[in-house]
Amino acid sequence: MPLDQSIVFDGGWRLLEGQRPFRDFTTPAGLVPMALQAVLFKALGVTWFVYCLHAALFNGLFCVLAFRVLLRLDAGIPASASYAILSGVVFYPPFGVPYAEQHAFFFSLAAVAALVEAATAPPGRHRTLALAALPWLLALAWFSKQVPSTLVLPLVGLLPLLLDRRDRLPALRTLLWSAAAMALLLAAALLTTDATRLVEALFTRPGLEGRGRMLALLDPAAFVGQGGELLRALRFWSLGPTLVGALAFLFWPPRKAAAFRRPPFWFRPLLALYLLAICALFVMVTGNQGENGIPFAFLAVGLVHAELRLFGLGSRERRVALALAGMLVVSSAWDALSFNRRVNETRMVHELDGVARAEPREEAVLPPALGFLEWKLHPFYRFTPGNLAETVSFLRHEKGAIYVFGDLTILYALTGRPSTGDSLWLHPGLTMPEPGRPGFEAWEARLVRELERRGVRFFVRESRQTYNGLRLSHLPRLAALVERRRQRRLSFGPIDVIELGP
Repeated sequence: MPLDQSIVFDGGWRLLEGQRPFRDFTTPAGLVPMALQAVLFKALGVTWFVYCLHAALFNGLFCVLAFRVLLRLDAGIPASASYAILSGVVFYPPFGVPYAEQHAFFFSLAAVAALVEAATAPPGRHRTLALAALPWLLALAWFSKQVPSTLVLPLVGLLPLLLDRRDRLPALRTLLWSAAAMALLLAAALLTTDATRLVEALFTRPGLEGRGRMLALLDPAAFVGQGGELLRALRFWSLGPTLVGALAFLFWPPRKAAAFRRPPFWFRPLLALYLLAICALFVMVTGNQGENGIPFAFLAVGLVHAELRLFGLGSRERRVALALAGMLVVSSAWDALSFNRRVNETRMVHELDGVARAEPREEAVLPPALGFLEWKLHPFYRFTPGNLAETVSFLRHEKGAIYVFGDLTILYALTGRPSTGDSLWLHPGLTMPEPGRPGFEAWEARLVRELERRGVRFFVRESRQTYNGLRLSHLPRLAALVERRRQRRLSFGPIDVIELGP
C-alpha cells in the first residue's frame, strides 16, 4: 500500500538525512516511529528488511509488556505467556511495517504497564521508577499518534485509588517532577521548530479532521457502517464471555478477590473493559480497517482469566472457575488462528485480500533495498515491479533533485535523494490545507519555492492522482512551474518522470 507503507519509511529517511520536523517538513503524527526508524536505518541500512524488522521488534516487545501486566495482576505465568503471545498476532502483523497507530498503542500499553507496576509494587525504588516513567511513556505515545494515546489518560486518574492514602502524596510529587522535566525538554526542542507550523500540523488540522470524523458518526448510516467494521474486527468467540465476566466481577466481586492484596478488586475487570473500549472507540472514529485497531483484545481476556483464577482460590467453585479459564484460553487460541488466516495471511488491512502475489521472476527485478518484499499491490495503483525498478535505475544514474508528487515517497530513499516538500505525505485536510481553503495558497507557494531552491530536475508521479484524490490540476502554481520548465517526459508504465529545465 504505497500511501500508508511509505510514511514512516520516508520520515525515517528524512531524519537520517538531517531534516528536522516542523522546520524542514511537517507531519500530524508518527514522529516517534520515524525517529526509531532513522536509528535502525543508520545502524542496519535502508532496506525493506530493516523496515519490517522494526515492526517485528516492537511486536515482540508488546508481547513482553502484555506478559508483565498480566503477571503483575495475578494471571499466573502460563496464562500470562499465552495471552501475551496471542496479543502478538493482533498487534503489528495486520499492518506489517512501522506505523503511527501501532507505536501509539505500544507506548499506551507501556504506560498502562507502568501504572500497574506503581499500583502493585511496595513503596520504594521500583514504584518510583514506574511513576517517573509514566509521563514520558504517555508523551511517546502521543507523539506517535494522538489517538489512541489520549484515550489512555483517564486511567492515570485512577492512580490515587490504587495506592494507600499515605503513598499518594509522594507518588504525586514523583509524577509532577517527572512531568516538569519532560516539559522542559519539550520546550527546548520547540526552539528548533517553526511553532506556527507545529501547532497547525499537530493540533489544528488533526483536530479538525478528528472532529469531522466524530461528527460523521451522527449520521445513522455512517454509525452503522463503522459499527459493522468493529463487529467484523472483533469476531472472537472469547470476547462474549470476557465482557460478561468483566461486568460480573466488577459489580459482584467474590469475597476472596475482594480481600486479595492490591490493586483493588475492581481494577482488573475495569481495566479489561476500558482496554476494549479504547479499541472500540479507535475503530469507530478512525479511517483504519477495524482489524488494525484491536491490539488489546487478548489482554482483556487475560485480565478476566486472572479474575477467574483468584475466584477459585480455596473455594469449592475452584474447578468450575479453572474450567472456565481453560475455555477462555482455548477459544482465544482459536480466535488468534482464525484472525491470522483471515487478516494477516491475506494482507486484508492493506486491502490486498484477493490480490495475487507477483511471480518470483517479477519480484527478482526489484531494487536490492526491496529484496525482502513480497509484491502485492493495492488495486488503485498500476505499476509493476519492473516499472518501479526501471524508475529507480533511471533516477540513480541521473543527477539532480527529485520531487515525488504522489504516494510512492520511498523513491527518495531508493534513489538516495533528499526528500522534498513540506508535507510528509499528501492528504488534503490533514497534512496540507485543502485546495481552495484558507492556507492552501501559502502552502503551495512554499512548495514551489522549495522546488526552485533545491533546483529540482525530475518531477515524478506514479499515478494521475494520489490515493486521497489530489491531482496536479489542483495545484495551479505547481502545474505552471512543471509546464514552464518541462523538457521531456519518460514513462515507466504508469510512472511519469518529467525532466525540468533550469
